[in-house]
Amino acid sequence: FGVSNPDLFSDKFISSGSYPNPENSAVSAELFFDDGSQILTAESIKFFKGIVDSLGTVTYKNCPFKIKNIDAIKGKLVGDLITEADKTGTIPIPASSLGKMKPIIYGDHKFNYGGIESGVTEAVQIANLPGSDIYKNNLSPCVYIGLNSAGKHQYIVAGHALKTIGSAYFRAWTFDSNLNRMVRVDPTQVSYATVGTNVIATVDNNPTVEDFWYPDGTVSGEANVGGGDWETHGNSCDRDFASRSRSELVSGDIRFSKAHIEIDFPDYTNQSASPTAVEVYAKVNYYVTGGVGNDFNALLNTSAFDDITKSGDTRIIFAAETADLAGIENSVSIEHEKATVNTFTSHAYVYMIWKLIKYKLTANASFPLYVACEGREYGTWINGRSTAETDPEGNNYTETHADDDGATNLIENAAGVVESLLVDELGLADTEIFENSFNISSNDLSTSKLSFSILEQIESTKLIDDICKTIKSTYFFNARDLATIRTWVTGDPFSASGDSVPNNNDIYIHKPVKTFVIVTGSNDALDFSDGGAGDLLATIPADSYTGATLATAIDVALEAVGGDNYTVTYSSSTGKFTLVSAGIGPGDFELRWSSGGRAATSIGRFIGFDISADDTGALTYVGDYPLWVDSYVENPTKKPSYKKSTDKIYTDYTVKYYLDYNSKEYQEPINDVDNTYIPETIPETFLHPYTKDAVTAQIYMDHLKDRYNRKHI
Repeated sequence: FGVSNPDLFSDKFISSGSYPNPENSAVSAELFFDDGSQILTAESIKFFKGIVDSLGTVTYKNCPFKIKNIDAIKGKLVGDLITEADKTGTIPIPASSLGKMKPIIYGDHKFNYGGIESGVTEAVQIANLPGSDIYKNNLSPCVYIGLNSAGKHQYIVAGHALKTIGSAYFRAWTFDSNLNRMVRVDPTQVSYATVGTNVIATVDNNPTVEDFWYPDGTVSGEANVGGGDWETHGNSCDRDFASRSRSELVSGDIRFSKAHIEIDFPDYTNQSASPTAVEVYAKVNYYVTGGVGNDFNALLNTSAFDDITKSGDTRIIFAAETADLAGIENSVSIEHEKATVNTFTSHAYVYMIWKLIKYKLTANASFPLYVACEGREYGTWINGRSTAETDPEGNNYTETHADDDGATNLIENAAGVVESLLVDELGLADTEIFENSFNISSNDLSTSKLSFSILEQIESTKLIDDICKTIKSTYFFNARDLATIRTWVTGDPFSASGDSVPNNNDIYIHKPVKTFVIVTGSNDALDFSDGGAGDLLATIPADSYTGATLATAIDVALEAVGGDNYTVTYSSSTGKFTLVSAGIGPGDFELRWSSGGRAATSIGRFIGFDISADDTGALTYVGDYPLWVDSYVENPTKKPSYKKSTDKIYTDYTVKYYLDYNSKEYQEPINDVDNTYIPETIPETFLHPYTKDAVTAQIYMDHLKDRYNRKHI
């Protein structure tokens, strides 16, 4: 790393006895912002800790430090590579798999496409039917490690234990390029075991796989008799498991009144398919009022669903088809008939009809494997994180972690994921982590749900910083050398000032300020002169203000102690405050930001004035920096090299999330426009590869809008 060297501070390293020589020494390098006031060690940001080898070539511009080794985090790679030691038997791992990374999986990767599972109740199957976007998934890819001694295919699913795998809706899948979609591997032909730290999937050679096939949305063969009719019959073939078609036969309908339609299926994607079985499924509901079931017939093809013992129960029924291409493509009939003369009413509902197709993969050929699973679970390090307990330094936690005492629970809270990476992947001990900061962030991010897989080695700080960016947080080592997270939430206190208004000792760059907050003894002082003897001391009452109400409060405070008439205004378009004197005082109007006796608690910076020097020689003063309520206020620094001269501005935001690991495409977008401050349309797209959850994606969206909808100073 290098440090700018304009004043040849590097000469200090040759002053024997006065300054230590950093070469071949353990060094901690920290960044301080010098705002002209007291510099506090607690407000530094550590950017390097390790051993410096030697100084490089020193110039007036730069003093480089060559690194011998670095701290516990920076530069470390996340992820372990596959070696021959990972084989499960005597057969070598394929050369193409050696050197690949063992997947790391966080969050929920459930996939319920098709919804049919053996061994679970109808109610469970119904609860797990897919939405209208039936193919959407974030299945995690596995790494093939060859055949075992029994001739079965083996894969590394993850290099760590998983919360859930191998149970209903957490199955193995493969991608069929002939169909261009995922197909489920017969669950009876897949087993899972933990070998060392690895979760291994073993799959039969030439396994059976299962595809689900859906109607094309059309209906034919309508044949109604008497009062029979399927109302809204398109709802039974629209890939929406919530909507339904309806047939009702009433007392006035004649015997053999009938409602009959055919649900059409399209040509199958693979016209060379050789299915071993084709099954028809339907989500239905049936009941009779005033009578018994055998007075009516309700049929799916030839399979009845008029069982009165299940009256009113929404359920899934089954009908067989021929195991050939015709069986895949045949229309499926649904029929509702009045079988006897009666005065009863029969109700039949069909929500959705679909087919399950089974076929064999090619024998001996390897195939890609993906898994639906729940990823890494908490270790015991999450226990004992309540306010009734103490951290490794003996201090009480100020907040209880959202997942306190949650060992073996799924890790999906965003703060929990970041801490897990530090503990489980990078090996930090609890004494190296500021745990209370993670407790606080876990609550600030209580609605977050991360869900992603790490498939390639990545530098640890890049990964953690990238995750933190999407969850409105930052990660750093604090002055006590503890890994720390900070999530920006409106109203949270700053570290040095201790309240929601920063002082000169606070370092902050992304703090949202929802109102102009005046705090007594922090930013409530305005020292000025109208030409008389000494300073005039205006004090603004502590309160939360809009721009207009704060301008009024400043005006009233000036009038209360000054010998002139004053006008203070705030422009919502420019974001600047203006202070005007009528000029009837005994002398010049001066704002004594620097020389005033209360400069340390001046309101000047807070309302956008450069307070490094007094404002003198005029009757009107306009703020130097624009400020808006709902904005981020950034602490200006004296060094121009630390200060951004421009900020990117966007007004039209798109966040893409829910990554498909096979296609590498994002499956869900959200969009929002904010022209509050900028009328132009300035679009930008941002990617969120760490979630499939809409609420979590919205956290990122809200943060982007706050950050980029206007220039910040």
